[in-house]
Amino acid sequence: MFKLGRGKDVVSNCTEVLDIDEELVEALIQRGEARLLIEDWKGVVADLKPTVEKSPQDTHIHEALMRAERSLKLSERKDWHKILGASKTEF
Repeated sequence: MFKLGRGKDVVSNCTEVLDIDEELVEALIQRGEARLLIEDWKGVVADLKPTVEKSPQDTHIHEALMRAERSLKLSERKDWHKILGASKTEF
């Protein structure tokens, strides 16, 4: 489903599963990975942080969380080039 570019559908489906059983770690992981695809950085961090705590030995989840936290931080920065309408290559 991820390869088809249907990240929002995966997020929705995983949310329905988690409404039934909020302890399903695999559903949290799948929803977190789907949120990575749709660049919902806050959602990824919210999903993967408790998952890392439940499975600290899983380096894949830990790396995904670190990427999401880094991307969230970058997304919160102001892009002055865009705000000012200037090209990044102009001086």
